[in-house]
Amino acid sequence: MKPDLQVLEVRLYNIAGPLPIQTVRAHALNGLFHTELGRRHGALVDKLHQSQGSMPFSLAPLFDEECFYGFRVGTLTAEFGEVVAEVWSGLAARRAEVQLGSAQMMVDEVKPSGLRPTTYEQLLAEAPVAHGVWLRFETPVRLKTFGQSGLLPTPHAVWQYYTQKWEAFSNVALPPEFLRWVGRAVQATELALDTRYAYVEKDVEWKGVMGEVEYQAFTEGEALPTSRVPDYLRAWQALALLADFCGTGEKTTMGMGRTQRARAFGRYRI
Repeated sequence: MKPDLQVLEVRLYNIAGPLPIQTVRAHALNGLFHTELGRRHGALVDKLHQSQGSMPFSLAPLFDEECFYGFRVGTLTAEFGEVVAEVWSGLAARRAEVQLGSAQMMVDEVKPSGLRPTTYEQLLAEAPVAHGVWLRFETPVRLKTFGQSGLLPTPHAVWQYYTQKWEAFSNVALPPEFLRWVGRAVQATELALDTRYAYVEKDVEWKGVMGEVEYQAFTEGEALPTSRVPDYLRAWQALALLADFCGTGEKTTMGMGRTQRARAFGRYRI
């Protein structure tokens, strides 16, 4: 079975010398990705631009000691993942030159990230039945709650985003009224967050939060039958694992919201 979910790292070399991360704009990164994809798959890129729904990918910059050296792309369908791998591997094989804003870059290498490619079925099957999870937000995260954009990573806002991605691209059903359960049962119990800026375009900046949050699900006293508790906990943890591929919140196709599921804890005793 082809993996639905995978992450590739695209290494870029700036021909003019080191490129400070502060000079890289989100729109430029998104534009580079779409431009090179569109050279071989124009109809697909047109479809992405016309879509009002969830995008089947996330982007995040790669940088070391404040210098940009490429990006990671998480893909959420097998078909889109194959297209991305074909295009960027071909560019790397030719050591092609590409344009990132005003910077002329060379595609140096494309390689899988440390994340194992997987399917939605496998993600759910392998998710722990556990009461707690730590998420690490590695680029600025901004979330919409009831149509309003804000910074607070509340459980409902965070898992609402993952649920939208899961339901858009997976055929695996989540438990009934899953988000209502998250809103009732899950709380943020510890956090270490800083407000940071994402540079979107020219002088346009978006505030977001970076850092770590601990979430816990409290199932005692829930109206949920005891026999169903493991199903909800497993789905909740599976969506946390999905975050490694899809990111969190707004503008994840422009570099915001890169997320790592750091660890789960508090296994449920069935």
